Amino acid sequence: MNKKTGVIAACLCLASAVLFAQEDVVHWDFSFYPYSDEGSTCQIENTSVTQNGANNQGVLIKGRINKKIQYPYAGASVESNTPATVSRVQQVKGVEFWCMSTKRNQEYLFAVKQSTVTDDDQYVKSFRATTTPTKITILWSTLKQQGWGAPKPFVRSNVTGDFLIQTKDNTKAYDYDISIWGLKFID
Repeated sequence: MNKKTGVIAACLCLASAVLFAQEDVVHWDFSFYPYSDEGSTCQIENTSVTQNGANNQGVLIKGRINKKIQYPYAGASVESNTPATVSRVQQVKGVEFWCMSTKRNQEYLFAVKQSTVTDDDQYVKSFRATTTPTKITILWSTLKQQGWGAPKPFVRSNVTGDFLIQTKDNTKAYDYDISIWGLKFID
């Protein structure tokens, strides 16, 4: 969701827990929904990524950022489907996952949603997707609000269990894609 417009478009569930590493697939239930401003696009597809000879199941998030509004955006909302999953997300110290893009060095935001943040200035950490598999570690202790909304403390019990993976660069129009797989909780 965009900080200026508050618009979420194109909500259609397309993927589920295939993103999680094998030990987590059975236990944690998430759905993925594309969203974007009204001028940009986002699609989510199940994908298979080969890494070190192994075939990994994941999701591909792709689309186009169009500079039709001041702060364009697009991404995937990763939503918890069960109370057990929400509880687990509140207990962990963070997540790690692998990512890759066909574009060179694209920057994204990983956001953890909290129920007390009502102006969409969620706690985020930026990361880069390159053309080779890259392991990303997101610790809750490294998350920061972007600063354009009301400051709120990060409190684990306020975490909704939902994440956002969103484009970061909003200065120009461009195509983006990111494959994500092997998501694991960090205890």
